[in-house]
Amino acid sequence: MVWVTSDAPIELASFSLDFHDTVGALLAGTLSDITVKQWQQKHQEVWVPEDRLRKMGIGALVLCPLSIAGSGLLAAFVDEPVGLA
Repeated sequence: MVWVTSDAPIELASFSLDFHDTVGALLAGTLSDITVKQWQQKHQEVWVPEDRLRKMGIGALVLCPLSIAGSGLLAAFVDEPVGLA
């Protein structure tokens, strides 16, 4: 077993998660604004808050279930510790 003698690997893992959250938030906000503008034109310039939810289908129906299935497969079929463990 390898013991972590420095905080650097843990901080690096945390930094990558924070970086991905930041980039994801920027992309999600931009896509949401574009979707609202497109649907405002179809609704004759009336703003409907539910229009922001139209772009979340891919992430909610595909990406989330795939990540959950992947972690379940790792837990079921990999006997060794994975990642920083």
